[in-house]
Amino acid sequence: MALSYSIYKRKHPFKKEVKKTILEAFPSNERLPICVIKHIAKRKGIEFRVYEDELGFAAIAYLLKNEIATYLLYFAVAKNRRNQQLGSKIIDLLIKEDINKEFYLCIEMPNEDVLMTIRRLNFYRRHGLIDLDAILVENIDYLLMANKKVDDYKNINELLKLSYFFKYRPYVKAMKKVR
Repeated sequence: MALSYSIYKRKHPFKKEVKKTILEAFPSNERLPICVIKHIAKRKGIEFRVYEDELGFAAIAYLLKNEIATYLLYFAVAKNRRNQQLGSKIIDLLIKEDINKEFYLCIEMPNEDVLMTIRRLNFYRRHGLIDLDAILVENIDYLLMANKKVDDYKNINELLKLSYFFKYRPYVKAMKKVR
């Protein structure tokens, strides 16, 4: 199965599938409005990727990138393509793409009462990502994960500035240690 991607543009052939996937994958309180997502995707340092294979549309990956680090802001596999190892293939490709860079993503805080949060944490751990002692502060807090341990969060916070829009100003801070 040959997997490839194109950069999302206004008249992308999978425009409807992209919108549907974003709406299905991310609750409204966990995503920017689609018009904002599309608008800021035009900025330098942002890649809005649309993945496909011989079966058609497969997934989206929304990346914030600079010379030091990459942050995976949004990642979703099309609902009808889940459980086919596509997510694993794409995550592995993204991590290996810039192997010498810091690679970040955030997930909901793991919660034993919400099985999907534990499954998601374990999925990313299986792909070599580690939990950092940091949270991404937005409208809710997210656990920050990366491909390597980092001493400070300057690089990720610089990347996050690419996604600033009006009052939307996410940032990463160290977690408070629980004793």
